[in-house]
Amino acid sequence: MNFNETLEKMNTSIMSMYPMARFYEAQGILGETDGEIVSEVTEMTIVYALPVNKTLIARINQDIEKEGFSVSIVDSPWLEDRTMTPYVGMDLSQAIERIKQANYIMKSHNVVLRHPLHPDYTRPIYIWGDNKVGGVSVDIVTGDVKVEEVNKNSEEKN
Repeated sequence: MNFNETLEKMNTSIMSMYPMARFYEAQGILGETDGEIVSEVTEMTIVYALPVNKTLIARINQDIEKEGFSVSIVDSPWLEDRTMTPYVGMDLSQAIERIKQANYIMKSHNVVLRHPLHPDYTRPIYIWGDNKVGGVSVDIVTGDVKVEEVNKNSEEKN
């Protein structure tokens, strides 16, 4: 599945069912071809805010046209991101190209498109990696590539 196309299709479906929903983030598991991570995803999780202090989580495990998707509603807010638009100017394949041009290595098949709730992030980013291995991010507006540090608190607990 194409990450950005699937996100756009899902957003259309979610907004028709839940017009008050606001997009938070899209997570995907990237595929691999000949040992190289590619921009196609094998599964996605897309998160939305719902009034009042609820979270909608949509999961897609295959092609949305064939297999559909599942939706669950959690009775608590999602506190990790700022809401944003799912329609971004830089698609996932362009972000991967930026990483290659900067000679960084993606350490993980996990990717997230989000606008972190953190003072260091003024724009949404794509992030590869996790709190255990660290990662790389790409600013969707400027294309700047940044190494994301490993969360030291997570490291100490393991």
